[in-house]
Amino acid sequence: MGVVIPRITLRADYGEENSFGELSLLCIGYGLHQAWVFATMFSPQRIFGVSAMPVSDFLGSNVSVSPMMAASVVVYALFLMFAGATDQRYLNFYTSRRFSVIGAVLMVMGTLAALLSGSAFLEIVAGVLTGLGSAALILSWGIAFARCDGLSIVLDTAVATVFAMALYAFVIHNAPVGVAGFVVAALPLLELAVLRCKLPTPFYERGELPAFNPLPVKRGRFLLAFCVPVALLGFALGALRSASLQAIVPSVTLGSEFAILLASACAAFLVLASAFLLDDDAPWTGLFRIIVPVVALALLFLPQTFFGEITLGSFVVLTAYLCFEALMWSYFGVLSQQFRLSPLFVFGFGRGVLALLVFAGMCAPLLFEQVYSMDSFQGASISAVVLMLVVVGHAMLPSERGMQKLIVSCPLVNAAAAGAFDAPGVTAALEGAAGDSSAEGRKKGDASSAAEISSGFSKRWFKENCEAIANRYLLSRRETDVLFLLAKGYNSAAIQEKLYIAEGTAKTHIRHIYRKLDVHTQQELMRMVEGADR
Repeated sequence: MGVVIPRITLRADYGEENSFGELSLLCIGYGLHQAWVFATMFSPQRIFGVSAMPVSDFLGSNVSVSPMMAASVVVYALFLMFAGATDQRYLNFYTSRRFSVIGAVLMVMGTLAALLSGSAFLEIVAGVLTGLGSAALILSWGIAFARCDGLSIVLDTAVATVFAMALYAFVIHNAPVGVAGFVVAALPLLELAVLRCKLPTPFYERGELPAFNPLPVKRGRFLLAFCVPVALLGFALGALRSASLQAIVPSVTLGSEFAILLASACAAFLVLASAFLLDDDAPWTGLFRIIVPVVALALLFLPQTFFGEITLGSFVVLTAYLCFEALMWSYFGVLSQQFRLSPLFVFGFGRGVLALLVFAGMCAPLLFEQVYSMDSFQGASISAVVLMLVVVGHAMLPSERGMQKLIVSCPLVNAAAAGAFDAPGVTAALEGAAGDSSAEGRKKGDASSAAEISSGFSKRWFKENCEAIANRYLLSRRETDVLFLLAKGYNSAAIQEKLYIAEGTAKTHIRHIYRKLDVHTQQELMRMVEGADR
C-alpha cells in the first residue's frame, strides 16, 4: 500500500485576479543563511569558543570583535563589490551551479576551521573562507529572489526572518558548544540543497526561456545615487545590530526565547504591512514608509539594550533591527526585479557597501557600551543623529523617475527602431493578414506568423524583438518572461506551468504588461512584438 503525501502551496490573494505573492522554498533557504550569520558572526564565543579582539586601541571603545568576524566582513564586502563590478564579464561563472557549490564548501570549511581554531591566525583564515563563501551564496540568493515578483520577494523575506530567528534561538543556541558548531557547519549544505532547487538552469544551457540581458545603467551616477543612501542606512542599521544581535541575542535564555521569536514575528508583520501599503506600479518606493517611525521608537530605547536582558526596550530594538534588515534585502531584490537590473550588480554593490557601513556602525564607540554610561541628554543626542541618518538615507533613495534617468537607452532598442532585425517572412504574413479582413484570413495570418516565429530562421529575431519591447517599456524581469510566453501564444494557465507561479500571479503580470504597453488583447500584443523591428 502506497502513502500519498499531499503537496501544500501557500498563496495570499487580494481582489479578483490579483496576487499578493507566493511563499516558496526561498524563505527556508535564505532563513538558513541568516541563521548561519547569527551563529557565526554574532555568537562566536558561544558557538565556537573563539577569542574576541578589543578594538579600543583604534576606536577608543570597549567593543570586542572576533578576528573571524572582522576578516569575514571585509572579505565579504570586497568580493561582493568585485562581483558587482564584473557581473557581465564573469556572468557565466556567477550564474553557474558550481559557483554556489564552491560558496557552500568554503562556508563549511571556514566554520570547521573556526571550531578547530586555536590561534588568531587560524581564526582570520576561517573569516576569509566564510567571507568568500557567504558572499557567493548571497549573490546566488540575490539571483533567485530577483526572478520572483516584487511582492513574493517581500513575503519570502519576511517569513525567512522568523524562520532564521526560530532556528537560532530554539535549536542552535540550545545545543552544546561542540554540537552547535557542527550544526552550524551543516547549514550551508542544507542551504545549497534548497538553492539548487530554486535556481534555474543557467541561461546559457536552457532553451525554453530567453536570456534577456539586464538594462544598462550609467554606472557612476547610479552608484552615487544608490550607494550613498545605502551607506547612511547601513550605519544606522549597524547601531541597531550592535544592540540587538551582539547584546540581546547571544544572552538569550529559555525564558526569553519566545520573546525573541515574537519580536521576529512582529518584524515580519511590519514588513508585510509595508508591502500592503505599496503602490502597485512602483513597489520599491514605499518599502521604507514604515521603518522611519519604527526606528524612531527603537532609538528611544537604545541605551536600555546593552544590559543583555529582554525588556520592553530591547524587544522594540530587536524588532526594529529585524524589520530593517528584511526591508534592505527586499529593497535590493525588488529594485533589480522591477527595473530589470543585473542582480549581481545591485546585490554586489548594495550588500557590499551595506556590510562595511553596518560593521562601522557596530564598532562606533558612541553607539555601543559607552551609550548606557552617558546621561540622558547625551543618549538622546546620539539617538537623534542615528534617526537623522535614517531619514536622510530614506529621502535620498532613488525614485522611479530618478531610476529612469539612470537607465541607458539600450542599443538594441535603437537597432530595432532602425530595422536591424527585419524579418521579411513575418512582414509578408502581416500584410497578408491585413489584406484579408475575414475571420478566416486573420486566422491564416496569425497561424503564418506563429509558424514563422517558431521557425529556426526567426528565433533570434523574435527574442530580440521581445527584448526591445521589454527595454522600451521598462518591463520587470518577470514581466519580460511573461511577455515572451504571451507573444508565443500561451494563456495564463500555461504561463503558470511554465514559470511555476500561481495563476493569479500570472494574470497580475499579464494585466501589468497590457497596461504598460497600452494593449488590450493578446493578439494586439503579438502584433506589437512582430512589428517592433519596423
